[in-house]
Amino acid sequence: MNTGILIRCHFFKPKNRFVDANHKYLKHKNSGSLPGQIIFLAFIIFFIPNKTLKSQTPAIDSLKKSLSNANSNKLATLFALCERGESMPDDTAMMFAKEARQISIRNNENYSRLQSDFFIAKFLNMRGRADSALIICNSDLQKITGNGKVFHLYAEFMWDKITDLIKLRKIKESIEACYQLIEGAEKYNDKFAKVIAYNNLGVNYHILENRAEELQWFNRAYDLIKDDSIYLQFPLVFTNLSAIYFTKSNSDSGYFFLKKAFRIARYNQNLRNEADCYTIQGLVYSGEDKMDSAERMLQKAVALQKRIGNIQRILVGLDGLESFYLKQKNYPKAIKYIKEAESYSRSYTEPLVFAFYEDLAECYKGMGNYKSYGETLDTLVKMKDSLYRKTRAEDLANLEAQYEVTSKEAFISKQKLEILHKNIWISIVALFTSLAIAASWLIYRRNKRKQRIALIMAEEKERRRIAADLHDNIGAYASAISEGIDQIENKKLISDASSIHYLKNNANEIITSLRNTIWAFNKDFITLTGISDRIKIYLQKIQPSYPDIDISLEEKISFDKRLSPVQSLNIFRIVQEALHNALQHSHGSKIIVNIYGDNNRSEIEIIDDGTGFDFLQVITEGNGIINMKKRAMEAGFELAFFKASPKGTFVSLTARTAG
Repeated sequence: MNTGILIRCHFFKPKNRFVDANHKYLKHKNSGSLPGQIIFLAFIIFFIPNKTLKSQTPAIDSLKKSLSNANSNKLATLFALCERGESMPDDTAMMFAKEARQISIRNNENYSRLQSDFFIAKFLNMRGRADSALIICNSDLQKITGNGKVFHLYAEFMWDKITDLIKLRKIKESIEACYQLIEGAEKYNDKFAKVIAYNNLGVNYHILENRAEELQWFNRAYDLIKDDSIYLQFPLVFTNLSAIYFTKSNSDSGYFFLKKAFRIARYNQNLRNEADCYTIQGLVYSGEDKMDSAERMLQKAVALQKRIGNIQRILVGLDGLESFYLKQKNYPKAIKYIKEAESYSRSYTEPLVFAFYEDLAECYKGMGNYKSYGETLDTLVKMKDSLYRKTRAEDLANLEAQYEVTSKEAFISKQKLEILHKNIWISIVALFTSLAIAASWLIYRRNKRKQRIALIMAEEKERRRIAADLHDNIGAYASAISEGIDQIENKKLISDASSIHYLKNNANEIITSLRNTIWAFNKDFITLTGISDRIKIYLQKIQPSYPDIDISLEEKISFDKRLSPVQSLNIFRIVQEALHNALQHSHGSKIIVNIYGDNNRSEIEIIDDGTGFDFLQVITEGNGIINMKKRAMEAGFELAFFKASPKGTFVSLTARTAG
């Protein structure tokens, strides 16, 4: 299967001219440009049937002789011939593939039957029948599970399918198939399948004119095969890279890959690949103004195309030569190759496109042979008239059908117009109704926004009032209780010192909790740095009570996230609870608090080196953990518990940073 790039040079007048399977004339002329500029045409080269069976290469001749040997493995020989199908007429290759299929069916060998189907689809593609080839591929791919034993065959069918899709210009589907093949290749570590996918992705991106992606994928294919004997199966990777680098005016790299492509083609005895190499070399020489060398290379390419025996490639090669000579104003030689193309066209009943006769007329005009010039123009006019007459009846039938359709459409349009008049008033009423609804909705939203702002202001006012009440009333009473306990302790009015100490600690905790609440409620918002500072104060306060435990805080804040008072208080309480758990239950010697803040996230970590705990039991039974999770949810943070490495507990409080 060959999916490659054929380059043509603008130094001589290029024409990519051929006739499709329905003998419809197609013609493509590239616009003029500077001498030496090379363009690419990514396509699948396909052939039309040949009527002769001739000698192509020593390898093919040897295999053909083996077919008559009764002791040889006929099926294996047929498959070997199919592998060399690019160097023979496609009808001959198709004959071998069909014979292999018949033997496989007769011997009930399913794998061999699938192999023969692969070659039949390949040769259908070469004939220009990519749609028929695609049907075979899709049908047989459903029968292949894609497991390791048959993955190579699966990859070959996918290769067929991808090139069929490229030929049909279904580029999106072709790219999807390439990635599907890559997925399988990764699973089974199949280098052959990867190269297929990478090379065809390069071809697809060439068609999409994405030059960066194109070169990237071709290079990835080359990297896989450059140090592996598998490179012999992929000569077009080298011709593709050669063409690309010549276009980029990187001649050193272009010749490097072209020489490798030549060596592979000759080693494989692949005439099609060798002819492509000569064509590239000829076009490069033409761009370098080495006309004698360019002429020799193009003549060698045509000689190989004749040796293969496919009329379409022969006509394309002759077209290149006559165009080359026409550009050089070597009219006799240009006429010679046009006449030769005309002879091949008649022998193989293959229609010759108009552009050959246009060039022939130009040659006669350039030579001053106006009689022949006029006769050629007459021939060209007659050919066009003949084509016109063949299509005129069909065109008239189409016009009549179109007239009937147009009449029916006019009647329908008239009915639609009447309905439209009736609907105009309905539409006007609907429009004004919609405007009224929209206006009402805008007014409603405006009022709701005002209400929301008023509610926020009321909440802010109430929050500040609560903070003041906590400070002036409950705070004052708590302070009075603490002072009263101090007096009782100083005057030794109660002998139970432990109870006095317990009461005093509780009073201090109440005062501290109130201060933290007031700290949060007295602000419109609190930044992550503000919370970090509050935690530092808290750590300084509790550190003396735990002299055997090292408590530290590390802060890395590049983006200071703003938090509401309620969020800030919840986060502070979660940190308090996590620290309390670590101090009371971890039996560790070190606690680290990490606070991070950047454009992507805000995170607080509490890590200890203690004994850890049973997460399942604590999460399902511990009220402290449940309260921490509720607070985290209210604050819009995610709370998680992990086992620290090598030991201890890791508590993480994380939120994505928004704006």
